[in-house]
Amino acid sequence: MTVQRMHVTVQKMRVTVQSVGLTVQKACVTVQIIALTVQRTRVTMLHPSTKERDSSRFKL
Repeated sequence: MTVQRMHVTVQKMRVTVQSVGLTVQKACVTVQIIALTVQRTRVTMLHPSTKERDSSRFKL
C-alpha cells in the first residue's frame, strides 16, 4: 500500500512539474509576442512607409 501511494504521489508531482513547465513556456511565448508587437509599433512610428509595405506583403 505504501509503495503504491508513493508511486501515485511521484506521478502527481511529475504532472504538476509538467504543468508548471507548460505555464512557464506559455508565459515566455506571451512575453516574446509582446516584445515583437512593441518592436513593430516602434518601427511603424519611426517609419510610416513600412505600414504600406506590410499590407502589400500580406496581400501576396
